Order: sequence, then structure tokens, then C-alpha cells
Amino acid sequence: MSSYMMHRNEHVFPDPTTFDPDRWISGDPEVIKLREKNLVPFSRGQRMCIGQNLAMCEIYVTLGTLFRRFEHLTAPDVGPLTYVDYFIIHHPDDSQKLRVSALVPGNTLA
Repeated sequence: MSSYMMHRNEHVFPDPTTFDPDRWISGDPEVIKLREKNLVPFSRGQRMCIGQNLAMCEIYVTLGTLFRRFEHLTAPDVGPLTYVDYFIIHHPDDSQKLRVSALVPGNTLA
């Protein structure tokens, strides 16, 4: 089964197309454990992504750098966002794509 289909299983992830970070911190611990078991962003087993450790390291370094360099990080309210994976054939055509907005004057990445 593909990760796309696993992550959209409504029995495990209620309303799977909605961005809801609270589903990981609230509720029954057994349900959260089941969700963690069914979350496979890098696949599993012999065909697991060989770049998983590098990707996780890059995420931690990037977030650490952002929080260290910027005092007030805010995100504009753009409504519900949908991640579109172009490596699979199933994705909604009418979804709003993630976008990058301009930096606040005075803040630089350098």
C-alpha cells in the first residue's frame, strides 16, 4: 500500500485532508499510537528512503537556524493548505499550493 493511501485512511486519520496538528497531542494515547504506526513519510522496510537521516538532520538544522536568527516569526493566514506530492499519480487538482511569502524588512537569512 502506498503512503498516500495510508495517510488518507479515515479510520486512522479522521478528516485526513485537513491540517490538524492537534490530532497528535490530544485524545486517547492508544489512538495516537495507532496514528504514529501508520505515519510512514519515508516508507519502511528494505525500500525505505536512504536519505531519511539526512533529511531529518536538515530539518532540525534549518528550524534551529530560523528560531535562532529571528525573534518574531509569524505566518500569514492563507487558509487550509494541501501538500501535493508530484511523485504519485493521486493528488487533488483544485488544492491550494504551499507558497513562500516575502521576508519582513530588516530580517535576512544571511
